Amino acid sequence: MMTGALAMANTATATGFCGSNVTPGNVSSFNCGNIASIIGAGSTFTSGYLVYNSTYQFAQTGSPTLVTNFSFSGATYALATDTLTTTDAITGQGSSPAVSSASNPFVLATGAPIAAGFEDAFTAPVGNLIVNYTDTLSGGTVLNNQVNDFAEYVINYSYTVSSTPEPATMALIGGGLVLIGTLRRRHSKSTKA
Repeated sequence: MMTGALAMANTATATGFCGSNVTPGNVSSFNCGNIASIIGAGSTFTSGYLVYNSTYQFAQTGSPTLVTNFSFSGATYALATDTLTTTDAITGQGSSPAVSSASNPFVLATGAPIAAGFEDAFTAPVGNLIVNYTDTLSGGTVLNNQVNDFAEYVINYSYTVSSTPEPATMALIGGGLVLIGTLRRRHSKSTKA
């Protein structure tokens, strides 16, 4: 009789959108969720990072400067805080890419749903991942008075899948072997006679 289980280790990646805001001057936060809920029971967190950015679409008057202060909680981050500064000296043009005060490099989009932005690696998640931010716009105005703050997450994790045969399946296999043995014995008796 066969007993035991087959265990297969697997890895996976979960991605998601924490939030987006288009109103400057706000002090707010995005709740990315709880890691345990995102990856599921029995899974083990291996690594993760947030992608965040702050931009505006078009300068309307003057030379607007957008300063966005980010802070992160719910895990141990490579950067606990970061300040992004976005400027544009040409009216009617989109903003230049933001510059990170922590010299964090701007990373191009890695595929849906992850957009271009700044990455902040994290370890040891505890509770919900939270991205706090404050926008300050000065030196001009932007189209529709809108800026875009956003945050996303990428979480790598591992999990084990166990495959144990069901008792009913084992009973059917056993019953089939008994039937084959019985038929073989009858066939062998009938050929001797």
